[in-house]
Amino acid sequence: MSNDNTTCQLPQWDENGNVFWNGFSLQQISKDAKVKLLKPPTKAIPVIFLPGVMGTNLMSTEKNNKAIWRGDSDIDTFFGWVKKDGKIRRILLNPDTTKVDDRGEINNNIYSPISDEGKLFPRRKERKWGEALAFCYGDFLSVLQGALLDDWQKDLIKGLPDQGGCVVGSGTLSQLLEKPLGTEEDGEAVLTPSELEHFEKFLFPVHVFGYNWLQDNAESATKLVEYIDKVIGMYKHLHGHGMAVEKVILVTHSMGGLIARYASQYLGCQNKILGIVHGVIPDLGSPAAYRRMKIGAKQEGAAGIVLGK
Repeated sequence: MSNDNTTCQLPQWDENGNVFWNGFSLQQISKDAKVKLLKPPTKAIPVIFLPGVMGTNLMSTEKNNKAIWRGDSDIDTFFGWVKKDGKIRRILLNPDTTKVDDRGEINNNIYSPISDEGKLFPRRKERKWGEALAFCYGDFLSVLQGALLDDWQKDLIKGLPDQGGCVVGSGTLSQLLEKPLGTEEDGEAVLTPSELEHFEKFLFPVHVFGYNWLQDNAESATKLVEYIDKVIGMYKHLHGHGMAVEKVILVTHSMGGLIARYASQYLGCQNKILGIVHGVIPDLGSPAAYRRMKIGAKQEGAAGIVLGK
């Protein structure tokens, strides 16, 4: 609020993701009243997260849709599999009788001042957060989404007396400005003010692409290409009506990286992918997988009990 006669209005969003401003106060002309409409980013670059092997919930393809592999709780998952023998595991973990289950628990922690749940973006369930194992990825997804929204929101509401008086530089990424993260070799590029300023011009809705990790990765990659088109279409035609930049960013963990790479390199969707961020992609092979096929997972502690000794 710059003076007594100027009112700042925060943006709001309707159910279709369209931005509007509400609650104007009428004042006398003699007071020279002004209203400042605070404008948020209006273009969306969807971020699609691909879990690693065993990181997607699975259910039966039969009519009862029985949960086969569900990661709402690490303890329940552990004790649900600890007594199953190899024969039962082979019956349950059959790629021909299982499919992705989107009914998993969704982490609804709100990490940013303006919620992404259902107005700014489609609801997290619609963005398929329920497909990822909650005990593995729930907190991560919530923190990731919050960090991608935090800086422009903090800058938007800075100085408003009823919004806590946020100041410039209090956003998540702004705290990393020009600071090396120590994750690369000497001479790594640091985040610059101009890069952060450009970043704040976009919305980054986080989606999840769950896949049946029992099936061939090539089949999952084909479905990923279809999902990328669906997500782009969502922000182009259904939510926000034209917000889509028409490219996505893929963030992967482990085997999810192999699927993303296949979709990009072999299925020709490079022009729909702005970038890919890989986390521990097994691009040189997976020694753990080879060992398990030869001698089982007996030596792997709790994981070995679930996977089978």
